[in-house]
This record gives sequence, C-alpha cells and structure tokens, in this order.
Amino acid sequence: PILAMLMAWLLARRFSQWRRWGWPVLGGLVLAAISTIVYPDAWIVGRLNLALVPYALLTVIFILLPSPNFEIKTLFLWWIIPLAALTFLAKDAADHIQIAYTAWALLAAFALVDLWQVVDSLRPDQRGRQQTVDRAVSRLGRWSWGIGLKVVIIAGLALAAGLILFYQYLIFDMTVTSYAQVKIDSANNPNSIYNLLYGSIPRPRKLFSNPRLGGWKAVGYLWQQGTLSGDFRSINESFAVPIWYTFQTPRSCYDDAQHHWVRRDWQGWPDEEAQLTAAGYILTRVVLVDGEPSLHLYEKNMPAHDPEILDMETYRRQFDLLATPARFAQGDTGRQPAAFNFDGKLLLRSFDPPPAAVHPGDLLPVTVYWQSLAPMDIRYRAFAHLVGPDNTRAGQHDDDPACRLLTTDMFPGQSSSRQFRLPVDPNAAPGQYQLMLGLYNPNTGQRLPVKDNLTGQNLGDSIILGQVRVE
Repeated sequence: PILAMLMAWLLARRFSQWRRWGWPVLGGLVLAAISTIVYPDAWIVGRLNLALVPYALLTVIFILLPSPNFEIKTLFLWWIIPLAALTFLAKDAADHIQIAYTAWALLAAFALVDLWQVVDSLRPDQRGRQQTVDRAVSRLGRWSWGIGLKVVIIAGLALAAGLILFYQYLIFDMTVTSYAQVKIDSANNPNSIYNLLYGSIPRPRKLFSNPRLGGWKAVGYLWQQGTLSGDFRSINESFAVPIWYTFQTPRSCYDDAQHHWVRRDWQGWPDEEAQLTAAGYILTRVVLVDGEPSLHLYEKNMPAHDPEILDMETYRRQFDLLATPARFAQGDTGRQPAAFNFDGKLLLRSFDPPPAAVHPGDLLPVTVYWQSLAPMDIRYRAFAHLVGPDNTRAGQHDDDPACRLLTTDMFPGQSSSRQFRLPVDPNAAPGQYQLMLGLYNPNTGQRLPVKDNLTGQNLGDSIILGQVRVE
C-alpha cells in the first residue's frame, strides 16, 4: 500500500504540471484502469482483451511528459514493461513479477523525496515577524500540520520496515522446525498473529523459493558429480525445482524412474511415499536441513541398506560454485556429441552411450537429445533396436522421439530429449549386439534417411549408438 500511494503521488505530481490537461487525463486513465479490474469483461472485444490499453496509454503519455527527468522515465519503463508483460501476456507470472519490484521501489523513493520536500516547504519563513498576526498564525498552523505529516510518514515507514524484516526472517532465516510451527499456527488458528499481520504464511517456494529449507543443493551437487545418475521424478515438490537443481535435466518420462525424491513439508511426509516402498524402491539417502530430515532419496534395484545421511550445509557452497550462469545456459546434453540429420526434420545432437553389458531380462536405458530442424506435420516415431549378428532382435522400444512432445508440436531450433527403455529378451543368447536408432512415418512405415552432418556421409535409414554385450 505504501508503494502504491507513493506511486499515485508521483503520477499526480507529474501530470499536474501538464497544466489544464494533466488532471483530466490522469483521472480518466485511472478510472479506465480500475474498470479493467472491476468490469474485466467490458474490455473483451471478440477474441481480443483490450485491458492493456489504459496502462499502455498511461505509459506513453508519462514518457512524453516534459517534467519527469531521464532517470524517472527509465525507471518507469523498467517497472511497467515487465509488469504489463507478466500480467497480460504470461499464463502464470508466478514470482517472476519481482522483476518489476526494484524499479517500483526506486520510483516510490523518488516520490517520497518529493513528498518530503513539499511537506518541508510548509514551514514558516523568516519574514513571519513582519506579517500580520493572522498570517503568522496561519503559517504556524501549516508548519505544525507539516510536522505532524512528517511524523506520520516516519511512523508508517518504520512500521512497514519492521513488518517486512520480520516477514523476511519467517520466510528465509527461520529454522525448518520453527517455520513448520509458524505455518501450522497460521493454517489452523484463525486468530494467529501471523494471519493478523500478513493474512497467511505461504510455503517459501510459493513466493521466491528457498533453497536452504528445501535441501536441494545436496541433490544438485551429487547429480553433477555423477553420484546420482539415471532418470528421476519428485514427490511433493514442483517438478521444475529438481530440474533446476540438476542443471536443467528433464524429469523422467516414466512413473518408475530410477530415482524418486520425496520432500517433507510443514505437514510432514506425503502419503505417496509409502507407495515407493511397496514398489520396491529403497531409501538410499536422507538430506538434513537444520538437523531435520528434509528430503528422502529413493532408488530402485538397490540392495537394502541403511540410508546415507547428508547434511545440506556440507553441500551448500559446493553447489553454489557449480551454479554459474554459463552452466545453466548449456542446457541438458548427452555424454556423446553427435550430428545425425534425419531427413532435415530432426538432428540427433548427442546421446548417452549404452552400458557395456546387460543380462537377459534387463531393461536397457538409452537417452537421446534432439534439435528440431523444421516444422513437421507428421507425428514421426522413433525406434531403438538391440540387434544381434544374425539380425535377430533381442530388444525393442518404439515411441515419440521426445518425451511429452510430439514432432507436430516442435518448432525449429527447439531442443528435447527422451530415454528409451529396451526390455532385453529373456531368451537372448550371449554375445555382442548393436544398439540401433531410427525414425519412421507411422502411417506408411517408411524410415527417414540419415546423414552425418560432420562427415557428410549418408548412413542409410538408421544409426548405431553403440555395442552391447549380453551376458
């Protein structure tokens, strides 16, 4: 509310300097902006939502006004452009709206300085002795009123600062156990002091994300070091959080991923955790935050053993050293670079080589990484075959080339990936096999020709990703 009032002051002062046009124009734009909130349907014309118009006009006119200086105009654009884009163009702005907050706060600071100068001008001047008594009393009254307004401003800012600092402490610095107690009180007690002060206490990730309370830095570091490998899924956590901490590694296409990571919140461990144990997953690691279990890391096909205890504080700095902008800009990629061009439609840019050996009945994983080269109006399918020396097929998996993304939905330059899982034939004879990959049109069965962009060599209608020994 303080920022909003100071922003209103800033706008009013600048528009008031536009002589007789300032107040009518500002008043009309403010009423129009309010109507977009009170009567949103009135701004919809056909398939167009014109609610952005009053805000756009306000911005253009403010920038054209002669009175605001360059700094204020720049801050105004910094504030209004991301605010408008995230409000009107983004499906879910989430906490990205904070991009506009810094400029908004700086504009409010300019307004506060201006307000303070106006209030300061209310003090009586040194010529008061030469004025009549009535005018001197009037000046003194204005001066007293100005002093009172200053006291109100200082008290309001002090109260706001205290509320903000305490809120920051609740969200960022409080221990896991203490935060859980606060959250429980906020959720179960309508008269909670936290509800009276703030309305409610959100879980940290709802607002800004709190890596300390989550404990995900330990997972990210172990993933980067290769201690954790394979595909993963998470429980009781936004799917984007572990993706971010594993440096943009996509989550698994499958429900039975190699890893399942379970987060504890203020309500405790989720009920879905029991399903993992029933499905044969083993608790291999426990991440502690503030000495309390925060994450349970499960893995399948592992021998039962006591879980390893990981203190998140041990990994905090190590993860931070890895989390450079360049590392996140790289995107997810396979261990083996490649440049296999499938008929100008898809480029296989890298892949993870298969394991050297498998056993009959195993599930052979292989992950491939694509880049779309052109729009496609056919939903192409990919195949991964495990082929023996006599051309016998000991394993096969056909699916969309990318996980959760059809080729008809891809746009040129888009990156994607998929893990194929080939069930090795239980009756497969021991020996060397080739892992082959290709694309085909499911309507005709015709395979796409493949070219190696690095050598210029035509490779036929499939490629070999590696040799696998069946033992």
